[in-house]
Amino acid sequence: TRVVMANSNYVAGLLRQIGINPIVLYPPVRSRKILQIASRINWGDRERMVITIARISPGKQLELIPLIASKIKDAKFLLAGSLEHRGYYLDLLRLKRLLSAENFDILTNPDTSSLIKLLCSARIYFHTARHEQFGIAIVEGMAAGCIPIVHRSGGPYCDILAEKESSYGFAYNALEEAVSVIKDKIGGDHNSEELSDIVRERSLIYDESSFSSRIRALVRNLLR
Repeated sequence: TRVVMANSNYVAGLLRQIGINPIVLYPPVRSRKILQIASRINWGDRERMVITIARISPGKQLELIPLIASKIKDAKFLLAGSLEHRGYYLDLLRLKRLLSAENFDILTNPDTSSLIKLLCSARIYFHTARHEQFGIAIVEGMAAGCIPIVHRSGGPYCDILAEKESSYGFAYNALEEAVSVIKDKIGGDHNSEELSDIVRERSLIYDESSFSSRIRALVRNLLR
């Protein structure tokens, strides 16, 4: 029996357009482990920091980060990820200098424990890529208590946010829309703190244990 799987409802929808009806199986995320670490950190103790975790390579629209940082000077913007394209990395640094975005920094090749610590210190997780299939780092950020802000496309919007503005995070199309949402949510108000708790709980949908249960059930059905 041939089984086709998709890692999000977004991808499943694309496959159905060409006559393939897949089973949706979200990738495993270490949500519970991160949430346990983050549960010790209060919202008010977090930095006014916006974090993005991504491979540093063209096509990720990472240039949005210094552009936005130059417009929100009272917040820190951090890009952390594996350095896969040195030329693009240098382009981002040149853009930082050009825009005088001194509040934007890049951390290359961080280890896992450093990433989790940074996520637990930030208030917002900002995702730049468009039409992403899913977005494991977004869910990790949610487990750490970061409010996600994603492009209004792909799995991050369709699946992780369930296309619901303000319920599990926020979405944007244009640069100025992203600037407006970040300015509004970077503060320490009660609504942001409450949403931080909500997104932590939502991250558990994608926990490794849920993936294991789902894959076992699929195998059992196939063996019948």
